[in-house]
Amino acid sequence: MDKLGFWLMMLFIFLLIIFSVCFIFLDELKNLFIGITKKKRITSKLKKFAIDHDFPLLSDVVIQVRENKYIKIDHIMIGNKYIYVIACRVYYGYLNAKAIDEKWVLYRRNKLIHIENPLKNNEKRIKILSNLLDNSMEDFVNIIYLSKPVVTNKIESSNKKEFVLFEDDFEKFIEVYEKECNLNEFSIKSINEAAKKIYDYHNESMISFKEINGIKKK
Repeated sequence: MDKLGFWLMMLFIFLLIIFSVCFIFLDELKNLFIGITKKKRITSKLKKFAIDHDFPLLSDVVIQVRENKYIKIDHIMIGNKYIYVIACRVYYGYLNAKAIDEKWVLYRRNKLIHIENPLKNNEKRIKILSNLLDNSMEDFVNIIYLSKPVVTNKIESSNKKEFVLFEDDFEKFIEVYEKECNLNEFSIKSINEAAKKIYDYHNESMISFKEINGIKKK
């Protein structure tokens, strides 16, 4: 066998091994890809939904709550009747959770992982936003956006202002939720004012954060 034939055979064997490994770990690789692209994919979906419905959407919002303490909110979407505070989560494995639980349990392969209930954390952020905007807590809806590939049963809450939604169910849910609400719609002025106030406070918080942490402006 000449050198060319030898290297062609080695390349074939190498590709065969790579193909075999990818086939064996196909689900894991698929889940990894979904996780890596989660932020960009979800943000794109939310932006499209917000544009289609003329809802202001603010993403990766940073709010200073004390001198050296900050919180981050994944997404804030201002609908016609509610302000949706959205926390996005991606979990790998089987999730056992109830809305009232302090911690959720995630089964991943042979591991058992306890997770802080994101509904509780998001509720704290809503209280801060409520004070910032001078809006009633009744104006806010607590949304946990469960991204693929998590496997779990429907997580229901007795609180009609908090929901855990699967990625594929989010858009339809918001449309129905807004339509069935008997409250009067926010005025365009109040919607724009709320969006601007959040945006301005985010910018102020980012300036403060960079100053405190010695981050130079680009």
